[in-house]
Amino acid sequence: MTNIKQSPSEDNSEDRKPLQPTSNVIRPIQFNPDKPSLWIAQIEAQFRILGVVRDVDKFYHAVSILDTRHAAEVEDIIVDPPTSAPFTALKMALISRFSKSKEAKLQQLLEGEEIGDRTPSQLLRHLKALVPGVDEDVLKAKWLSALPKDTRAMLALQINTTLENLGASADRLHEIIQGMHVSSVSKNTNNTSDADFAQQISDLTKQLAALSAVINKRESRSNTRQHNKPRPRNQFQQRRLSSNGFCYYHSKYGKNAIRCKPGCTFSGNAVENL
Repeated sequence: MTNIKQSPSEDNSEDRKPLQPTSNVIRPIQFNPDKPSLWIAQIEAQFRILGVVRDVDKFYHAVSILDTRHAAEVEDIIVDPPTSAPFTALKMALISRFSKSKEAKLQQLLEGEEIGDRTPSQLLRHLKALVPGVDEDVLKAKWLSALPKDTRAMLALQINTTLENLGASADRLHEIIQGMHVSSVSKNTNNTSDADFAQQISDLTKQLAALSAVINKRESRSNTRQHNKPRPRNQFQQRRLSSNGFCYYHSKYGKNAIRCKPGCTFSGNAVENL
């Protein structure tokens, strides 16, 4: 094995010191091949807490907690580490060898992700992290397509709502609808009338429609206020002098101007600098 040397930025006196034993040890963290950068960030947080500073020490700590199956993918780095900054080299290798290309992640997004046991907002965050920077309309369409039909239909009532707020609403709807499905199973057991369950669905839909109408009305009113916000009366009058040295009034009205601004170079004013 190649002897690991200290990187030039490290103190030579520290290089001669062995690792100091401590009661605090690096806690093993399960490596997630889909998120190598997250695993690295987590162990680097431990390094900071425990005061592990040298790159070579970080390397050996990381190697000691990386499971064998995934360590095999970076065996060349582990067995024969570089003489300078071995932990940095290990990080780069883990990220490059386990991270999917942007094209592969986009394909995964477009092929569709199932909600599984996640909440709607958890699925939304997962899709966002899958392909950062993807167009929001594409993200929203793929997210909605993965939601249960009932949840998707009720969310369609909400317009002019941010994706984050839509995710929060979807969580509440999902929880209610899941509870109603459980109630439906219990209903069948207790021979409750189908009409009662249908009425519950109808009442929930009406309540959601009313809530969505209030939200949409408030957001529309807010947008209208911002759009119709009166501009300062003197907004244009407060501009600087034009390139020819004339003020706003003489630039617009010429010698017929009855007002002027200090510094105006127009001669023959109808009324001098009022």
